[in-house]
Amino acid sequence: MKPPAKFGRPAWKLHARPGRPRPKRAGRRGEGKWERVTWDEALDAIAARIRKALKENRPNEIMVHLGRPGEDGYTERVLASWGVDGHNSHTNVCSSGGRAGFQFWMGIDRPSPDYAHAKVIYLISAHLETGHYFNPHAQRITQARENGAKVIVLDTRLSNTATHADYWLSPQPGSEAAINLAIARYLIASGQTDKARAVLTKVEGGEHVEDRIAEIRAVMSSEKKARFRDLLGSNGFLLPIVVIGIGLSVFQQFVGINVIFYYSSLLWQSVGYNVSNSLLLSVSTSIVNVVGTVVAISVIDRIGRKPLALIGSFGMSISLAVVAFAFSHVDKASAVASIPKGYGTLAIVGAHVYVFFFAMSWGVVVWVLLGEMFPNKIRALALSVAASFQWLANFAISQSFPTMSRWSLSGSYIIYACFAFLSIPFILKFVKETKGKKLEDFG
Repeated sequence: MKPPAKFGRPAWKLHARPGRPRPKRAGRRGEGKWERVTWDEALDAIAARIRKALKENRPNEIMVHLGRPGEDGYTERVLASWGVDGHNSHTNVCSSGGRAGFQFWMGIDRPSPDYAHAKVIYLISAHLETGHYFNPHAQRITQARENGAKVIVLDTRLSNTATHADYWLSPQPGSEAAINLAIARYLIASGQTDKARAVLTKVEGGEHVEDRIAEIRAVMSSEKKARFRDLLGSNGFLLPIVVIGIGLSVFQQFVGINVIFYYSSLLWQSVGYNVSNSLLLSVSTSIVNVVGTVVAISVIDRIGRKPLALIGSFGMSISLAVVAFAFSHVDKASAVASIPKGYGTLAIVGAHVYVFFFAMSWGVVVWVLLGEMFPNKIRALALSVAASFQWLANFAISQSFPTMSRWSLSGSYIIYACFAFLSIPFILKFVKETKGKKLEDFG
């Protein structure tokens, strides 16, 4: 069915948000004159046209554009029930739009891998296919799946493609390149050099691909399975780099971050807040944690790991000291502990600032550093040792806090503030920046 003359194309976008005003053509097509109509008015006009065509036995003038690829047959059955001799044209409509752009700017028609004959289809966030399954290549992807192909989707979103995928991985945003490099490394190790070359060209550009392949081969040829004694120096003690990794893990926990998350509700109740308010504060600190993590992800590759950790240490030291000062005014003389309103507000603000500085620095930086700082030959083993100490430190802090808080809530936070402050000289003296370096550089 042709669009009614008084409605423009936006009125036909059935996936638009309900309640949002629709443009209605106020003049002839091409004059650019519009007026606002409601969504209900737009749908009534569309429905009236469809109804009129069906009553006048003109079903073949109806075209339906729905957000389904059609391989489940649902839309075909709906059209058949209307007596329409047609098929779901969504893929064709999307295809025309996608192909036009390629043709206009690149002079080629819908470039793509040979999806229809593929055995494995690997889609990354940057792919048009990943964000929107119903795209210029959807039909070929569908054909491949019907022929037994596996679809692997790398996307942080639970996109339409992800719901159709055989394997879906939601990585940290920005880590896709590292995953591709790991794939290239595997391809080289398994002798699939041509495929590795293609991956490296996409990730790093084609200028020095051969040198990069030679470098990865040289590193792999010198690798052997690490044993615990490989972590020991000639003096029988752990290598300095391993001790630094353990130090990072311990400092990350000894600043007391998990006290906020494990005991948040009980912590605020202990200073006089009721249950509902304490639970609300727990939720708000979790939201701040998410916001801080997003900030860290967005800036860590711009300003570096070491500067970001230092910023976090300074921020945590000050905010923890503020929280300790506020908690020093808790009144335990009465049956129920309480804190003056002004100091209670100060404690809440200080705790949220502390969580933000942790999340935008140590919460992310430590894991990035542990993944980058160790030499290739001991990386996996050294990382596991450092992570083990992190959990041991976590256990020590979480188990000791109830006793420490009964001794002195303010004193507990003074201790956490001291560890946050001590992390500053530790970072300055022992931690090296890893920004912009390749894993093969850490020998």
